[in-house]
Formats: sequence, C-alpha cells, structure tokens
Amino acid sequence: MAIPLSANAPLLLVGFHGGIRRALASLDRPACALMPRGLERRGSEILEASREVDLHGPLIAIEEAARDMLGDRRPAAVVALAERTVVDAAHLRVVFGVPGNSPATALACADKVEMKRAMDRAGVPVAPWREVGPDTRAADLVTGLGLPLVLKPRRDSGGRGQRRLEDAAGVEAALAELVRDGAFGEGYGWLAEGWIRGVEMSVESFVHAGRPLFANPTEYMVARHASILPAPIPDDEWTELRAFATGAIAAAGVERGLTHLELFRTEAGPVFGELASRPPGGRLMTLLRRAWNFDPWEALLRLELGERVAFPEQARRTAGAWLLHPGAGHVVALRGAEEARAVPHIRRVALKVEAGDTIPERLGSGQDVGALYAEGPDRDCVANALHAAHSRIDFEMAHATP
Repeated sequence: MAIPLSANAPLLLVGFHGGIRRALASLDRPACALMPRGLERRGSEILEASREVDLHGPLIAIEEAARDMLGDRRPAAVVALAERTVVDAAHLRVVFGVPGNSPATALACADKVEMKRAMDRAGVPVAPWREVGPDTRAADLVTGLGLPLVLKPRRDSGGRGQRRLEDAAGVEAALAELVRDGAFGEGYGWLAEGWIRGVEMSVESFVHAGRPLFANPTEYMVARHASILPAPIPDDEWTELRAFATGAIAAAGVERGLTHLELFRTEAGPVFGELASRPPGGRLMTLLRRAWNFDPWEALLRLELGERVAFPEQARRTAGAWLLHPGAGHVVALRGAEEARAVPHIRRVALKVEAGDTIPERLGSGQDVGALYAEGPDRDCVANALHAAHSRIDFEMAHATP
C-alpha cells in the first residue's frame, strides 16, 4: 500500500552539495538527506534530518537508512546529487512510489555499457566500443577499435581510472594489470572505446516530461581543467547539437531533471561520449548561474518535483572556471594569488590549500585544490583572463617520489 503524500512532504536528497543551500531556502518544503559517511553535519542548518550511509554499499542498507529517517512519510521527490547516487535514487523512487527517472534510465546514465547499448538501439552515433572482461584479448580490442583506444571503468566519472593506450603492447599490459590487481572482481567492470578525433564539449539540459526546456553548450578549453559557457557555436550547428542532445536524452529515457551530455564535434557530425542525469562537476553549476542568471540548483529541485520551470532565452554574460591541481606532493610555497585576482575579468580566485599542505594524486576531474573564475562579454575575453591568471599562480612543490 502506497504511503500517502502530504502537501509538505520532504525532498529526499541522495548525497549533498553546498551549492544547494540557496535553492532549499527558496522552496517552501523540508528536505532530508542521505549523506556519505563522515559528512552528516554538512547542511545541518538547512536540512530537517540526515543520515550517514555508505552510498556505494548495498541498496537495501540505503533503503533502510531512508526509511529510518523518513518514518511514515513519503518523499515528494528523490534527487541524486552525485554520479554514484543516480542508481540509489532511482531505487528509492520505486520503493516510495515517487515519480521520476526509472532504474533502467539510471543505469543508462550511470553504467557506460548500458549507456552505449541504449544509444546503439536508438541509432545515436557512438564511438566503437567493447565490454572488457578478464578473458578479453588485446589483439581483439586493437582489431575492433583501432589505436589509440581508451580503457575506462563502467561506473566512474571525471576520467577517474581512465587511460589512453597508444599501442598493442600498452593494451596488453593494461589488461594484464587489471587481472593482476583483481579489478574485474571489484566494482562493475570495464569497457574500451575507440579514439574519437573531434572536439569534446558538453551540453547541459534541464528536462521536463521527457523534453529539454533549456540547453547550454560548454567548451572544454583545457580538458579536465578549464571550461567556458555558453560556448560560441554557430546557430545552425547549435540546432544540430541540441537535436542530438534531445535524441540522447530520449534514448536513455530521461523523464525529468538535469542531464550532462559529453559529445564530440567531428567532421561527420556529433558523436556521443557519455550522458549523466545529475548535476555536472567542474564548477559548471556556478557558471550556469553566473552566465544565465538563474539558480540551476533550484531549477533541478523544481523539475524533480514535477514543476515546469521558466528559463532565460539569452545568457547575460560568458563565464569560465579553471580548476587548479599542481600534482601530488607537499606545498612548499604558493605565490601569485593576488596577482591573479588583479587580472581584468577575473571574478574570484579560490584556494583550498596553503604552504605546508599535502596534495593527493588527482584521480579524476572532480579533485582540485582551488579554482579561478572569470566573467566577461565574450568567450575570448574570458579565455584570455583565465590563461593570464593561471600563469600567475605558482605552486612550489616537493613532489612525492615514486
């Protein structure tokens, strides 16, 4: 028997992000959150309740934590706030009888093998790919995909664990390493993709009733580090890219929320990279707010509640961010922050470390030690400011020896 939904039913957040505080304050509805272990106190001033749980653990344990927190209440919506919570959130929607993206859609937006299968079925152009297992032969991958090729885990984002392999010997060595390290017995597996010769970018879409109401193009100025939006794309090509994004969203079955589509602009047209149904990283949520003059976190919550949201038709400005990471090691000195702040069109220089701190290896694009933010009337103005500010930041490091 379904739990009745009250007029003031809470939002159930799976994960948490500081950027959502303003949005929660604007909604006349309580919110509860399932937090990663060690982070339960985050957001305590704006959350009605929270519970710590291993969000990478069994779904039954996550479900029990949610039931314990909600009691006899049914949530108004279940919102995934990070890559690895997308499947958790879809499971909880089924448990509580809440509308939203289904478990099948969650897999098509989180598991790269299921994702590629969904795109293949719908005829969305993708790079050639192969599922990889302990018996996969390097020669078969090279023959089927060509070189270079990319080996990546099925359910990680931000380039975590990804490696580009240039020759057959490198492919063979990488496969042997996965077997030796027991990588096929952990997590969800691996896949290989042929290398796409094109310009990578992303499209962020806000979706209502299966249809994008708003889309933004993002330029990857420096891969895994610097992004600018909205990217200046000719009108005819942007029409093509928006239609491509709409097709990918439909292929995955996304019904509502926010999607982040990575694609490649090639001579033959757009080619699918990956599709996520959660807020993007890389400070893109901040850049969307600054460039387009709306709160993307509030828009996400309202869409998950089934509301139709009005979006701006024109960007107010161009915005960009450069994520900082000097590599693993010990920070001996950090110079140039004030000089970077003085660069025209730099809005903010945010640093998380100082001399004496130790920086871990960067395993994915979600890891950084700070960021440079720029705003201006056009792309070149922002790009030039980011390059100029970045050149002034000087990390003196004592790098860890292998």
